[in-house]
Amino acid sequence: MDNKKTYNLLLVAGDYEIIQQVSRALGSARFYVQNAFNHREAQYMLTHGEFDVVLVDAAMIDRHTGAATLPMTTSAVSDVPVIAFALDHNAQAVVEQVGVPAINITEIAVIRRTLSRVLGISVYHQTGLLPPQADDPILSGQYERFNTLFALSKSLTEVLDLSEVLNRVVDAARQLSGADEAMILLPEGDELYLRARVGIGLDVAQNFRVKTRDTLAGQVFFTGRPVMIGKDGPHKVKTEYFVNALLYVPIMIRNETIGVLGVNNHSKGEEFTDNHRQFLEALASFAAVAIQNARTHTESLARNRDLETLVSATQALNAPLSLEEALSNVALQMARTLRVEHIQIFEWNRLDDRLYLQAWHDDSVWPFGRGPLVDMEELGAIRAMIANEGRQRGYCWVTPDVPNDEQTRRWLPEIGADTVLIVPVYAEHLLGVLRLFFVQAPHEPFDGELMDDIRQRALRVVADLLNNSERPLTLAIRKLIDHIRQRSGADWCDVLLPVRGDSALGVALRIGEAAWTGRPQPSIDLSAYHDLRDSLQAGQPVEARQSTRQNTAGGAHLLARTDSRSILAVPMVDKTRTRGLVVFGCTAQERHFIGRDVMMARAIVSQGAIALENARLVHDLESSLGELQVTQERLVQTARLSAMGELASVVAHQMNNPLTTIIADTELMLLDEPEDSPRREALLAIARTGKRASSVARRLLAIARPSEESSDYIDAVDSLHGVLALLSGYLKQAGIKLDVTVPDEKLPPVRAVRGRLDDIWLNLLMNAYEAVRDAPKPCVIVDVAHDDARRELYVSVADNGAGIPDDLHDKIFLPFFTTKSGGESTGLGLHISRRTAESADGSIRLECADGWTRFVVTLPTHTTIVVD
Repeated sequence: MDNKKTYNLLLVAGDYEIIQQVSRALGSARFYVQNAFNHREAQYMLTHGEFDVVLVDAAMIDRHTGAATLPMTTSAVSDVPVIAFALDHNAQAVVEQVGVPAINITEIAVIRRTLSRVLGISVYHQTGLLPPQADDPILSGQYERFNTLFALSKSLTEVLDLSEVLNRVVDAARQLSGADEAMILLPEGDELYLRARVGIGLDVAQNFRVKTRDTLAGQVFFTGRPVMIGKDGPHKVKTEYFVNALLYVPIMIRNETIGVLGVNNHSKGEEFTDNHRQFLEALASFAAVAIQNARTHTESLARNRDLETLVSATQALNAPLSLEEALSNVALQMARTLRVEHIQIFEWNRLDDRLYLQAWHDDSVWPFGRGPLVDMEELGAIRAMIANEGRQRGYCWVTPDVPNDEQTRRWLPEIGADTVLIVPVYAEHLLGVLRLFFVQAPHEPFDGELMDDIRQRALRVVADLLNNSERPLTLAIRKLIDHIRQRSGADWCDVLLPVRGDSALGVALRIGEAAWTGRPQPSIDLSAYHDLRDSLQAGQPVEARQSTRQNTAGGAHLLARTDSRSILAVPMVDKTRTRGLVVFGCTAQERHFIGRDVMMARAIVSQGAIALENARLVHDLESSLGELQVTQERLVQTARLSAMGELASVVAHQMNNPLTTIIADTELMLLDEPEDSPRREALLAIARTGKRASSVARRLLAIARPSEESSDYIDAVDSLHGVLALLSGYLKQAGIKLDVTVPDEKLPPVRAVRGRLDDIWLNLLMNAYEAVRDAPKPCVIVDVAHDDARRELYVSVADNGAGIPDDLHDKIFLPFFTTKSGGESTGLGLHISRRTAESADGSIRLECADGWTRFVVTLPTHTTIVVD
């Protein structure tokens, strides 16, 4: 072995006492010692450096992954001796598992002897930064302090984690001064907060902050001069905390104070000296540079993360999606980018000076009793439903059709929901409430199996929330909520728990998203919030926080409507035009949005504006294509109708000749038939039907070609009775119950082309017959009513048949549309009926509810006209 060689030793340890112990043992100039103060540093240095021996603290682990450092070291340097030291039983177990030599690091002789054996050299000289003076305790103490300061300055140049820097500084401060306690205070607002400590108990450290004025630490911070007090104690450091002696020095860089480094003797009576002050000031100088470097490094990492987040969000925003999907995706990416729980995206309509909600995203969780309150007294109808219907059925629906109170009717439009499903969870009393919100009502009613599944999972969610009040959103709860939303199709949901002695419900969580692509939409009237309008016009953000009374009216309103503790509202600018407003809400805790946050918000909002504009262009293009297809279909239908007009003239001519003969012969036979003849009724029916067939041929021609027939005042009830007389026997023979309700008094007439109303009643009654023909208990109901105030006549034809699917409601009035096959229907009946009603200034609409299909014909009446 070369006795003149300088040996590279890597010391992997984070304890300064150990570092100094090794320094005392390795005073020889033949050793070049490099320190790795944590797992990541050791990993880096082992990868990029060359060492003759490695000394490792077996208790060290990776703070991020929990992996032990010793096994990593042995695998990284298989050809280099590794020596471990273990100060506790857990570390000894790691040493035994790896199988490397272990030493007692507290004994200098053991360190020297082990290194001598491993390297084959003699380790006994003691030369360090300064030579030790064993006979002079004062100089020896100075030597120890200089070595500590030297080791710290060297280590701080290799550490870029701010927390690690601060912890090392306070450790060294206590060791340099021999104090009971050491701490670093950094400014935030008008207070100094405790950011690192050693020797100070957790009960004191919690919420440890002092004012920057009228306190000793604040005096040091503002003046940049140290304070050392040791006499006439104890001295007040903060409220209800006193020490016997203290020494505070400023942490300064470029003549600017960035913090305060302090040591206290809380239990000891010793005072600090000028020597301590000098060492602490030197330590603060090293700390200032290290803190600045760590902050710069942290900001650089943060900028890189922000850039990566923004790039990732932009890629996600550029995915081709429908407008509704794009709105939800933009809201999600905005929430992820700024790490907030709540997002609202508004469109600005300058014509009515309102902000219309387009998209909404929420992923909010509140500890028990700290969420927004829902006062049950203010929701009287809903409370009654929970207490009565909800208790009996296990759930209740809130819809615009349910007769609730006025406040409930306003509540649904305000939140942008069409329907809400309320699922109360009971044991012996109300445990909680699950609410599912639907922007559009569910297409199909929920069956028993689905409701049982929702109730069971709601019970598990409430139970888990009550059992995990301080950490409410567990993975199990998240999975349950996702399952409920997926199965029910709800846009979002929340869970309410009783608070304040069950007099109110508090929101424990709210999860989901929604998008509105058309009216009705929740909105904000900007006439009441001029600050929001000014923000939109100037393109400037608005910030508001619960803890301040300086919020603008618009900022306070956004805080309330988002249930947030702080919000940042950023105008959405597309090129040079402001399109809307995006509200970023923090619901979990109050947050002060710094400059980088505002910059990120502007960037992601700008990208979101581009993505939404692209989605709108695609949506408009698809709509235009759809309209073009409809127009083309209408042109084809118009051509078909034109051809039918030509055909109708031929049919009318061919039908009229035999019909004329039938009608003439029937009338001749009636002249010879006595009044009491049993055949007279049959002949009258033949004559009446023949005339009707002749008029049908004429009207078929009139439908396809411009009509010259004039309208007249007609008794619609008489017209209806005539058609019922023809079909009642037909329906009775098929076993169909016919229920007709007509007012006793004579109703005002309607104005229409004579005979055309018959077509409406005939089409509706024949369609009802076809619908109920195979029903178990077929029934057709005809109801006539008159509204004197509105001067309208209502004739409804309802049946209990199979019904009409929701997706066909908008198609049934189109010409040639039919669900029948093989030419069983022309598909013109309802189309002709609607045109007839509209030509009489009326309308016809479809209603489906409670197993009944109902067509309602509305016709204006004329009360000043009397029809015989």
